[in-house]
Amino acid sequence: MDELLNKIISRLELLLQTKSVIHTPIEGLTLYKKTCTDNLLIGPDEILISLIFRGKKAFYVGDKRYEYAKGQCLFCGLNAPTLFHSVDESESETLFMATLKLN
Repeated sequence: MDELLNKIISRLELLLQTKSVIHTPIEGLTLYKKTCTDNLLIGPDEILISLIFRGKKAFYVGDKRYEYAKGQCLFCGLNAPTLFHSVDESESETLFMATLKLN
């Protein structure tokens, strides 16, 4: 699994050299490179799956906190506002992730 993730990370590093967000041609699929720990708000109408390729992410729904890292994914099936941020950010552990918004 690590070999596959490392190949994906190499491709993401190339794709996300100059951009931190790429909306792909696949409807609802977005690639992210997160270089700071600022919070990002996900709207109440966004039900999504998020996969971490490198780094860690903390995800909040109300006062509940969930943390996941490389190779893990989270399905957010709640129709509620959520908040997330990267954790333990460093240059070598820049957060690379993909989200798939479900309609």
